[in-house]
Amino acid sequence: SNNSWGGPEESQLLLEAILRARDRNHLFVTAAGNGGVDSIGDDNDQVPDFPGNFRLVANNVVNVAATNSRDELAGFSNYGLTTVD
Repeated sequence: SNNSWGGPEESQLLLEAILRARDRNHLFVTAAGNGGVDSIGDDNDQVPDFPGNFRLVANNVVNVAATNSRDELAGFSNYGLTTVD
């Protein structure tokens, strides 16, 4: 499923739902996020954004960043070496 939403709040109930979905072979694709109030991308390794950061515990989560027309990381997109695919 496509889940282009999120924020800084971690939810145990949401994690449990994602894990139940994993048990049913469901792929959960998430947006890495669009930076903070300055509209400049943040490092999700340092500033978690959920549900994307659940990929660290749920192997059915694919967390994607936004790219520009040159297929480069968009300036507003969050990123993360270990938290964004």
